[in-house]
Amino acid sequence: EVLLIESDIDLAVVRVIGLKAPPLAEGARALPQVGTPVVAVGHPRGYEFTVSEGIVSATRQLDEGGITMIQMTTPISPGSSGGPLLDMEGRVVGVCSLTLTEGQNINFAIPVSELPPVLDKALALERALRNPNDSNMPVEAIAALIRKQRERGDFQSASQLAERALKTHPKNIALLLEAAETAFSRGSLPLVHS
Repeated sequence: EVLLIESDIDLAVVRVIGLKAPPLAEGARALPQVGTPVVAVGHPRGYEFTVSEGIVSATRQLDEGGITMIQMTTPISPGSSGGPLLDMEGRVVGVCSLTLTEGQNINFAIPVSELPPVLDKALALERALRNPNDSNMPVEAIAALIRKQRERGDFQSASQLAERALKTHPKNIALLLEAAETAFSRGSLPLVHS
């Protein structure tokens, strides 16, 4: 289940139900140095738990004003995005993000330093949806997240979030409006009546 999508930095927080695994340790928040050996774990083209190694080849901003990314020679393919980039001690130093198809082994990961604010936001959202009395996240912020997902064209995630939010806040006007806008965008406005 998708809890939160931060498309600005290509990160999503998902809940995996039934997974019994300890969390991976977090590496240093500083960007790894050029030449540092790293390992990527992913599911490229559906081949589960594929491991590949390489080195950090640079750190660079791909977009003006964007985040500094880890450039690596570690091979990744579609399906690797979202997998961890680990140092040789098994600590997460980044999240595999993209590869440039115009070259060979020009791959990028989002540094671990970008994760805490996204995780904090996802946890705050989860608290607000589970127990609104035990949350610092206002309902308007939840409505804004639904709107952001809808405007991005992710109607399924927007609908799921609206449905969950309305279970704990069934009479909130902002949420009802966002649910209606999302249903209208999907072409399923009659569903809002139920």
